Amino acid sequence: MDILRTHPLVIVGGTLQQNPFYVESDEFLLELSERVRLPDEDAIKAKSELFVL
Repeated sequence: MDILRTHPLVIVGGTLQQNPFYVESDEFLLELSERVRLPDEDAIKAKSELFVL
């Protein structure tokens, strides 16, 4: 439901109003980066070496 957190205004029942779930972009991106762990450089290198023909 992150989509609800990315815009400060919403339309509910045909009325434009403040979004109570809105989070500033810096805070949202920080939370997102904490949930999504990217592989480190060694893991990428090891994986690429597995597929060398």
